[in-house]
Amino acid sequence: MDTVGIEKTVLVGSSWFTITLDPKVGFSRYDQNNAEILSISANFPGRFEAWPTLNPQDPLKLDKLKRLHDRGATGLKLYIGHGYVSPLTGDYFFHTVAMDDPQLAPIYEYCTENFLPICFHVNPGPKTPGFAQEFVKVLQSFPDLLIIAPHWALSSIRLSRLRELLCKFPNLMTDISFGHDTYLMAGLRRISRDPEKYRELIAEFPGRAMFGTDLVITAARHKTDGWIRARMKAYLDMLTLDQYESEILSGQTLRGLGLDQILLDNILSENYRAFRRRRPKGTLVSSHIDWLAFGVTP
Repeated sequence: MDTVGIEKTVLVGSSWFTITLDPKVGFSRYDQNNAEILSISANFPGRFEAWPTLNPQDPLKLDKLKRLHDRGATGLKLYIGHGYVSPLTGDYFFHTVAMDDPQLAPIYEYCTENFLPICFHVNPGPKTPGFAQEFVKVLQSFPDLLIIAPHWALSSIRLSRLRELLCKFPNLMTDISFGHDTYLMAGLRRISRDPEKYRELIAEFPGRAMFGTDLVITAARHKTDGWIRARMKAYLDMLTLDQYESEILSGQTLRGLGLDQILLDNILSENYRAFRRRRPKGTLVSSHIDWLAFGVTP
């Protein structure tokens, strides 16, 4: 579908793609990107996994998901719940329907039945009204669904919300990335101010956090090999060292988590492997949610 919008060039594997950011649907040409991702996974078995995406308003989304799964997809990335707002219209770019919209139920049912995990880029905080309730409704309605909410479930600024999510929903995972440099710098500083409380949360839920970087590789000239290495090193230093420096925050000495080897191995590899082996059946989840912990009013 041809649309009028903002064009952005991205690198997927060895190929460049121009994605049209449409003010109404967020992005297009994702079918082509999905095909390239599946091709990369097939050409490098054991080194890549294909987690394609779907447009939640596509009437053929369930059929597409089944075909993607048949062709080797091992997960699904959904951008509903993403709080990015279009500079053209003020509307949400990617959150075009509610996460608990009935039209998405067949997607969740298929993923549940086939143990196909979903990565929800969801912001469940007070700045995105209704997102937290929508997300919780999905978690309660599909308790066996395997879900990843990355970036500390966008709750590193409010750990009571992340703790509530992890306590109530045993098939929910997160990762330790922060995203764009603006958020990465803020996140590194946030942990540096009080690393003990983050260390305690990881120790409380030793099997629920995974390594991640969210490095969006585009045609931007500054995104060199060195740029990539610096950000990956910052995340590793944050996890492994009690104190470190990073060129991302030049001249600053930061405090890290200094995790023991068991917790570190869990985050770097073991938790994801265990997550992929899960075959939940009859998972019990709580119907009571402490919305005060979320910091939102339902």
